[in-house]
Amino acid sequence: MDERDVRVFFSKKGRAKYISHLDLNRCMQRALKRSRLPVWYTEGFNPHAYVTFALPLSLGVESDCEVMDMRLEGERIDLDGARDALNAVLPPDIRVTAVCRPILKPTKIVYSEYAITAQSEESNGLLDKWEEFLSAEKIEITKKSKKGMVTIDILPDICVLHLEGGSDVLRMLVRLPSSNVKTVNPLLMMTAFGELTGARLDRLEVCRKRILTAEGKDFA
Repeated sequence: MDERDVRVFFSKKGRAKYISHLDLNRCMQRALKRSRLPVWYTEGFNPHAYVTFALPLSLGVESDCEVMDMRLEGERIDLDGARDALNAVLPPDIRVTAVCRPILKPTKIVYSEYAITAQSEESNGLLDKWEEFLSAEKIEITKKSKKGMVTIDILPDICVLHLEGGSDVLRMLVRLPSSNVKTVNPLLMMTAFGELTGARLDRLEVCRKRILTAEGKDFA
């Protein structure tokens, strides 16, 4: 990593969860320009601020811990000032929580933790159906990969850290793989839950709470 690199942690909540990754990139590019921070720009016919996102978020999922790396010019950068300058020009549903020097490479990311709330307008035993879901011999989902559509068994990858609920509501904290080697989308997991058990999910809220290394430590 270059000594000019800085890491931006930000939340993406509310209406911003419907912003695609491409539009988020554009939003950040505009915000960096408006903030007047000394951002390093790429060279060539189409110069743009050098930014990368460690772990793009699925559309419709909120997050408390998104990560963007960028490069600033100059030796003395006020990191707290950079945070405030970005928040002053970003939409209200995207908030920078910290700007710091990067410690780990993005390749060290292995897991994400998600807070999930599922609700049904019918009393159809959501908690019992979830336990039935996890007692299956395998849970297969179909996802897109570099080799095309593939079917994988995600049952060994589901780690439930907290679970509560009842007949019409389900609240849980789940740890899932989030690496270059393997990623499990929580929305696909919940789709499989509905399809395999017949559970009716009228409302689903998913928020990424933490990004972790293989040792279970917060990515920094």
